[in-house]
Amino acid sequence: MTLALLLACYEAPSNEMTSIRQTEEFDGDADLRIDVFPPAQLPDGTVLDLQDQSFRGVGTTEGWEVSLPLQDAVSIGGTLSGFVVNETAEVSVPGGESRVPGFFEAFVPDTIMSRQVETDDEGDFRTELVPSEGYTLAWIPDDEVELPFLVSTGESVLGASDLSIVLDEGLPLYGRVTHGDDDAGAPAGTVVQAVDPETGIGGPVVTVDPDGDFQLRVYPGAYELVVWNPDNFFFPTQRVDVSVFDAEGLLQDVHYDTLTTQTVYGEVVDEDGAPRANVRVRITAVDLQGTRDAELVVETETDSFGSYLARLVPGTYDFEFVPPYESALGPTSLEGVEVLEEGELEPLVLPQRPTVQGTVVGPDGAPVGGTLVRATELGFYRYVYETTANADGLFVLETAGGNLAWTFQPPADAMLATTFVNAKAGDLLEGGLVEITAGEVIEGDVSYNGEPVPFAVVDIRDSDNRLFATGATDADGNFSVRVDVD
Repeated sequence: MTLALLLACYEAPSNEMTSIRQTEEFDGDADLRIDVFPPAQLPDGTVLDLQDQSFRGVGTTEGWEVSLPLQDAVSIGGTLSGFVVNETAEVSVPGGESRVPGFFEAFVPDTIMSRQVETDDEGDFRTELVPSEGYTLAWIPDDEVELPFLVSTGESVLGASDLSIVLDEGLPLYGRVTHGDDDAGAPAGTVVQAVDPETGIGGPVVTVDPDGDFQLRVYPGAYELVVWNPDNFFFPTQRVDVSVFDAEGLLQDVHYDTLTTQTVYGEVVDEDGAPRANVRVRITAVDLQGTRDAELVVETETDSFGSYLARLVPGTYDFEFVPPYESALGPTSLEGVEVLEEGELEPLVLPQRPTVQGTVVGPDGAPVGGTLVRATELGFYRYVYETTANADGLFVLETAGGNLAWTFQPPADAMLATTFVNAKAGDLLEGGLVEITAGEVIEGDVSYNGEPVPFAVVDIRDSDNRLFATGATDADGNFSVRVDVD
């Protein structure tokens, strides 16, 4: 559907780098963005009232000097209306246009610029957005409203705008959720939702009736039909790709081979055989019997005797065992466990956490004292372990087994870049040393209406939202940070 966005005539600078001076090329490309968090007011008491803003496109050169002009937000408003069906009318068009409650959402992908606002009872909404190209806009009616939702990408919002929209009746996406050999209707509380696969935005959530029947309204296009039960922790989620283009809509049934659960139980102990309490057990389905593409994650915790139990639909599962953060024990896992009937698993032994001891050095081999050392689990519950290297660059850190994302953040006066390494605890050190890089310099200024903005926080991130560096503008609005682009 083509949107007629009524944008005011407004010449605003786009969120692109300006005054970029190339000096020397990197080895390889960088695709970074700068997030700016302006202060609430200036030292002279002037209130800025500015939103946080992102500037994209930093990369491929070394020693960039960038100018980041902050913009005032613009007022966005409108009304959400729709074609409300009148089931009792005996006319060719059984219904009429009416205002409806719902939500309006706007964001620029891969930035911090995002807003979601709820309409009032009359369907009216209002918010403020930073002017930019590339907005994703979404109009989503309430769950009780039988109307489609609308998503539009790549939209320009450069000035005050009326983004009123009228949702027509769309096309029906309907079917029945069943389970078992007798095709019984899904349990009470089962819900269905259509999700836009490009943006991940979901439409109204519809509860199936006692027979498992459901109907959604959607605009022509491709969707992911998601089925789950928020009241049943043991109910698998199914995701079905659908395409709805026919004027008659689409019939799409969803079936579960079985929802009967089996109880499995076991014990968690340490290396001395002592039971361990308060260990979190996360159980993730790999292959559910008869419902191969379904998803199921069940979590439980060991009791004071180190025992746990869980009810699971028959299938194959991965088990993760995570002790409390303050424990001296580390997490571990069991993979490919078949659960086809009720039974007891072998006792699970938690390992001791490994200890890493090393020295942080710079490119010249000199120790870098005061470096913050952080290790983040890449699995389990993403626990974070950290310490600070002493004056000789020496650090000792108790971590976890498995893959870790290491961050080495040197003190500001070291003139080095925060350095990132992915490695298991035993694979991190070479000769007992960790070398951190000098990095590449990104420097520039932050301004508003041509005046410098002092004391604004500046974050450098990549397209995966990883934080590469954090800095702040000085009294003249200038900043300089070093970035590890490798």
